[in-house]
Amino acid sequence: MADSSKEVSAGFLRRPLRPSYLRIIGKGVKEATRKRLVKKAPESEFDKKKCITSMVKWVTWQRPPVGSVKINTDGGCLQNEKIGYSGVVMRDDSGVWMSGVVGKFDCFTNRPELEAELWGAFSGLALAWEAGCRSVQLEMDSKSALDYILERKVLTGSSAYWNRILNKVIQFKKKNGNYQFSLTTGKFMPRRTKWLTRQE
Repeated sequence: MADSSKEVSAGFLRRPLRPSYLRIIGKGVKEATRKRLVKKAPESEFDKKKCITSMVKWVTWQRPPVGSVKINTDGGCLQNEKIGYSGVVMRDDSGVWMSGVVGKFDCFTNRPELEAELWGAFSGLALAWEAGCRSVQLEMDSKSALDYILERKVLTGSSAYWNRILNKVIQFKKKNGNYQFSLTTGKFMPRRTKWLTRQE
């Protein structure tokens, strides 16, 4: 008879360091929630007209078309410091990791977070180009950066250097190949991209 007390561990799954502590915390949360729900409330609060319904939507990473690669980028900056970080993850149409890159750099404008996002986009596109990929989908979580790319805006108050970076990103749309730019839905960004961004 198999020993049911034995644990099964696989790959990325790890046992909590203090499971008993976690169980107590979990129980406390459940108890607090239960107590809040048990409290009596006026009938008016349960009026159907006043009930607010919400819908849960699961958001996951979507594979690109067959023969394409998908690049997810993320950028950020340190508060009160003009130091930017960017992370890039490139996967094939099966979701298999192909390559990744992380960067740390000085920012020269009053929008360091935007510069970091644009730098991430450029790094990702350059990475795909060097790998010989010509059918590329790029996803980012910054609507502002995406607007600058799609609408060919000029970074106000920036140096000529950063406008050149923006132009280089835009130039990829003119290269021989299929380049698509989009915003990640539901504020979703693969954890590995976020992790890479914080590695410098």
